[in-house]
Order: sequence, then structure tokens, then C-alpha cells
Amino acid sequence: MFYKTNTYKTYRNLYNRIKRTAKELYYVNLMESYKNDIKKTWQVLKPIIGKQNDRTSLASTFMIDSNAVSNPQDIANEFCKFFTTVGRKTQQSIQRANSLAKDHLLNHVNNSIFHTNLSRRNN
Repeated sequence: MFYKTNTYKTYRNLYNRIKRTAKELYYVNLMESYKNDIKKTWQVLKPIIGKQNDRTSLASTFMIDSNAVSNPQDIANEFCKFFTTVGRKTQQSIQRANSLAKDHLLNHVNNSIFHTNLSRRNN
């Protein structure tokens, strides 16, 4: 009985190793054939990494201010409010520096493409 179990495990492991190698080789060849077509490349990659683009995977309920909201109009309004205020809130959360950026430069570059003194000439 031990001999049969051991033989089974040996062949099972061999089968799994061959199957894994064949699958890897299949995807390597597929990716190689689509290396110049990004759309096809992503069509191959998405199922592998488990990314789905179906709308059924989107949440139908969101937590807004500790309340469960499922009304699509309310959810859309909250998203709009968030994205229209996130820039201003981020800016306000950043502390102003007490020094200028040029104060942190160690070496002055004499041969720079940037000119400091520019004036208009009247023709």
C-alpha cells in the first residue's frame, strides 16, 4: 500500500510541475507575441492578476460621515464634493517654509542657462 501511495505522489508532483511549466511557457509566448500591442497585453494580464472591469464589482453602499449611503445621487454628490475640495485642503495642510528654495542650494552655477537680469529694450 505504501508503494502505491508513494508512486501516486511522485506522478502527481511530476504532473503538477509539468503543468506549471507549460502554463508559464504559454503565457511567456503569449506576452512575447503581444509585446507591441499594449491593449492585447492587458487583455492577457487582467485575468491573471484578477482584475475585472465589470460594474457589478463596484460597491453599492458607501460610508459617508459614519452613515451608510446607497442613493446614487448622494454618492455622486459626495464624490464631487471630495474631489473639488481635496486640492484646497491639501494645500492648507502643508506648512509654509521659512526659507526660499535657493537658500538650500550649495553651489552657485556660473554657466547656467537661466538669466537673472532680463530687461526689455525699446526699439
